[in-house]
Amino acid sequence: MKRTLCTLLAALCVCAAACGCAPGAQSASGAAGPSAASSASSAASSSTSAASAALPASEPAESAPQPAGPAQMQQCMLPVYSGDGPVQTPLYAQADTASDVLAQLMPFDTVFVLREEGEFSEVCFGNWFGWVESSRLPTEAEARVAVPLPEFLTAEQQRDFVRATALFNAYIARNEGLAVDYEQTKAVPREGYDYDLTYALDTAWASYADFDAAMRSLFTDEYLASRLDAQTPFYRDIDGMVYLIEADRGAWSCDVEGYTLTEQTDERIAFDVNFLFTTPVAQHRCSLPAAMERTADGWRFSDFTSGADDTRWMGAMGPDFDPFEGQA
Repeated sequence: MKRTLCTLLAALCVCAAACGCAPGAQSASGAAGPSAASSASSAASSSTSAASAALPASEPAESAPQPAGPAQMQQCMLPVYSGDGPVQTPLYAQADTASDVLAQLMPFDTVFVLREEGEFSEVCFGNWFGWVESSRLPTEAEARVAVPLPEFLTAEQQRDFVRATALFNAYIARNEGLAVDYEQTKAVPREGYDYDLTYALDTAWASYADFDAAMRSLFTDEYLASRLDAQTPFYRDIDGMVYLIEADRGAWSCDVEGYTLTEQTDERIAFDVNFLFTTPVAQHRCSLPAAMERTADGWRFSDFTSGADDTRWMGAMGPDFDPFEGQA
């Protein structure tokens, strides 16, 4: 599995460099076309190049009508392990000779697949999009989970939804980060207490400013402030870099069954995220709200949730909900 993931990541790195999707990019609106994925493979054959050329071009300009987006994405779980445990060190790959740029990607354990076109797939890895050969993605059924996309959002809004899901899961619902190096830590005194909190460096970002810009390109300032504990922040700026607290937070995941649109105007889109949790003896359902608002800088999420938001969806299931129900 490690060799498979490293191969996948190498291909993604090259795709990211070829399309300019470098770490810290604030927007994913300019996804690379499949031709970038073709040039990314150092062993690409002429038949692969022909398949790449036949694939659709990049998305239309913002002024053009937005086509309907895909109906769902595939969440691919890619656990990364070395002999000593999870891999935390960033992986590097040399870009194609045309750009001659060194790209950097992290060993994410989740890749979102938006669509598959011929031999290629468009994927979201962390905050970035790119094209990769579909053969490099996991084929095991247990490694892929179908996650529906809100069909009432435009293609661009769906892209932001996918990016928001990736960063929400990593930094808000949980504090897993994208590429945390637990060998590089900082001790920070906890306000009002006589002990320190330990934070570890997330190497996925070149600077805290890049991370902050990416988060604010997706979420409103008010929402981020509401989810960040001022006394014990899960992530913080230390020496200009992103650090995450060393504490487990969140362990359960829940399937997303669909979405219910509750409001849609020129300034606001509100909808419920419908969750489904299945135990050996019963199915449990609940809903949580999400919303997008138009700001001076574009659309931003003013409320958000996902299957990783276990504290909230477990509470919404009711006081009698037991995730271990029916287990021996």
